[in-house]
Amino acid sequence: GRRRVGCTWSFMSTADRIAELRAIMTTHGLTRGDVARMLGLTPRPGGSHGTVDGWLSGARGMPAAKLELIGMKAPGWKTSRQVV
Repeated sequence: GRRRVGCTWSFMSTADRIAELRAIMTTHGLTRGDVARMLGLTPRPGGSHGTVDGWLSGARGMPAAKLELIGMKAPGWKTSRQVV
């Protein structure tokens, strides 16, 4: 997969950040609810969160630090959540 080096996240446009978030989600099989939980947010009953929905729709700007955190947590997220 694609990997960012250094602090290039902060130089991405809003559209590029949305595309990068979607790519991370697709690559790692993540739902909107997964992304919310990664950030310590509680998904609503439908499985999403307004903040994540706002980022994906482009209605809210996504902080570079949040995208970077999601990018770091995503690779092991699903396997770390499986019940043994």
